[in-house]
Formats: sequence, structure tokens, C-alpha cells
Amino acid sequence: MNALKRYAYITIGTLATARMTLAEIEPGLDRIDDGLKGPNTGDPITTIQSFIKGLLTLLGLVMVAMALWGGWKILTSGSEDEGKEAGKKIIINAIIGVVVIFFAWTITNLVFNILSGDTISN
Repeated sequence: MNALKRYAYITIGTLATARMTLAEIEPGLDRIDDGLKGPNTGDPITTIQSFIKGLLTLLGLVMVAMALWGGWKILTSGSEDEGKEAGKKIIINAIIGVVVIFFAWTITNLVFNILSGDTISN
């Protein structure tokens, strides 16, 4: 019965978290009038900058998934030291990845702001 309760709590928590997370997303329905042009204004710098920001966002999500996987390995390893060490390594690598992505995003913003002549970061 404990396992059933645990799975029920996990399911309820996951659904509640997903609902709160999705409630924060701005779907951009007020911009439908712009058509399906996207962020491309004909400027190649803007197009490349948009692509790189999207790529870095995707990589950030992958790093979060890695950290969750490492935590899962630690939680499910029980008394095995190998599982705990593997989970710690995954989490450490995910943290290093997040730091690298943050600096890559910062440098990308700096370079593209210099190239486009903007003084205010987007």
C-alpha cells in the first residue's frame, strides 16, 4: 500500500507542478496578427542571435534533465556506493554545463550587441 500512496503522491505533485509551470507560459496569441514570420526581420544578425538563444535554451533544459537524472540515480541507489557516485558525477557535470551555457549566453549577447550597435541587452 505504501508504494501505491507514493506513486499517487508523485503523480499529483508532477501534475500540479506541470500545471503551474504551463500557466506561466505566454503563448503570444496577441501577436497572431504578425503572421508566421517569426523573429526574422531580414537582418542576419537577428536571425543568428535568435537561433543561438534557442539552442542555448534547449541545452539548458538538457542540463536540468541531467541533474534530475543524477538525483534519481542517487535516490534509487539505496546503499550502493557506485550508484551514488554515478549520480554525483552526473549532477556535477550538469552544474558545470549550466555554468558553461550561462557564460556562452553572456558572451553571445555581448558579441551580438556589439555587432548590432545596441547598448541595451535584450
